[in-house]
Amino acid sequence: KVILVPLSDAEGALGTIKAAISVAGSLGAEVDVMQISGDPTRALGDFMGETVSPQLVEEVLEQAEKRAKASAVAARKAYDAAIAGAGGIKSRYFEVSDATDVAVEEEGRFADLIVVRRAGGSKDVGVRILAETALMATGRPVLVVPTKAPAGLGSSVAIAWNDSLEATRAVAGALPFITRASKVTVISARDNGPIDQRGVIAYLGRHGVKAQGVTVRAGND
Repeated sequence: KVILVPLSDAEGALGTIKAAISVAGSLGAEVDVMQISGDPTRALGDFMGETVSPQLVEEVLEQAEKRAKASAVAARKAYDAAIAGAGGIKSRYFEVSDATDVAVEEEGRFADLIVVRRAGGSKDVGVRILAETALMATGRPVLVVPTKAPAGLGSSVAIAWNDSLEATRAVAGALPFITRASKVTVISARDNGPIDQRGVIAYLGRHGVKAQGVTVRAGND
């Protein structure tokens, strides 16, 4: 089993890697940490269609390379710090120079789980691209964690259930977490009529999970 942790920068890297290690310990998995440095020439995209001097091009590329190197150094330090307390979890760190979406799609398809940090805001573009690619282009389950993952990650699981094919696939992908949780709640938002939870609760029961069903009224409250 392999858990992939793709990083587009070093912000929140320590917490994200620690969360992956915590999950790996319970699942008996290995952890791959991938630092995506990116192609420095992509920094020239802001100048497309403009006439710029060779000196400006050189300066832009130089700054992009410096940022990439600094980010890689910080990410490596975060990895080393996280692994120091990993308790023997097998792991590896590697760097790639590619577009974020391309790197995540290529590596993510061959992971059993992808762990990414939650974007901090509208300006956190790199992480948003990373998370969206993991969700939409890999076909693998994705765990989104806060910068500081809570203790006892996965001890309580909430399932957003609307009786759809997508929800069914999400439950199947999350079974390794669901079966290890001490508390599982199936939550449905009712709008025009009730949503049948009996099938998913019975399915979970056959996996040894005693899930509680909760229905709330759809809306903004």
